[in-house]
Amino acid sequence: MFNWQRSLQASTHDTFPTTLTMLIKSKLFLHYASLTSKASQLEYARTPFPPQRPISLIVRQIIGINILLQVQQFVTLRLNFPALSSELASLVV
Repeated sequence: MFNWQRSLQASTHDTFPTTLTMLIKSKLFLHYASLTSKASQLEYARTPFPPQRPISLIVRQIIGINILLQVQQFVTLRLNFPALSSELASLVV
């Protein structure tokens, strides 16, 4: 199997023109972006969610809910155990 990363690292030597290296890297990036776009379209087509809610929005909402739960747990801990919460607060700050 051809190792693209090793090839690109080897191509950055002085013997290889920088412009050509950048061209190859940009072509590989565009190819990667095309593949990930196609994969996300396929994943989007298989999801049971309505079309007006893209996957990235759902992921952001899940992350936001997790952050809110962590804040709620911290506040609960601070109310129930003030001495311990001050030590935790000093670690966070």
